[in-house]
Amino acid sequence: MGTRALMRLSYGMHLSTLCREEVSATSPAAVSAGAAGALPELQGFFLPTQLGMFSTCAQWPSGAADPSWYEPVVSRVPTLLLSGDFAPVTPPALASAATRTLERGHHVVIAGGAHAVLDTNTCAADIAREFLRKPTVRPDTSCAAASRIEFLVEPAATAVPQPDEAP
Repeated sequence: MGTRALMRLSYGMHLSTLCREEVSATSPAAVSAGAAGALPELQGFFLPTQLGMFSTCAQWPSGAADPSWYEPVVSRVPTLLLSGDFAPVTPPALASAATRTLERGHHVVIAGGAHAVLDTNTCAADIAREFLRKPTVRPDTSCAAASRIEFLVEPAATAVPQPDEAP
């Protein structure tokens, strides 16, 4: 399967999940009300996209999730939840709420992390490895608070053209 086909498949999967589980459970009025507390600069950036999802989902045949989908999972199974403190889609508050009904749940917030910290943060990966080796033992999370945002910029991207240089 080519890259373009995979991208379309991924976007289709994304829409199926988003439309079924999130958009169907809210309304444009609720989204607008929620955005009212955000910085004005962010409202102008995010709100049109969020409201646009209602028309997109109206054309995407995903249905609505069963109400039981939104009920908290109650379990004794050892569970690790990793959050980045800057996660826009899955903020730490959601994982904290989920952990309340997970008797053996561990929630770790990675300082400076965003979405998908397991893929982008060595501390999160170390905690996950330790948890998978010994799921009944609380993992050492001391590195989580000390994590820092790392900016990786290609050298060419930082070069500033001089007035006498051609772009």
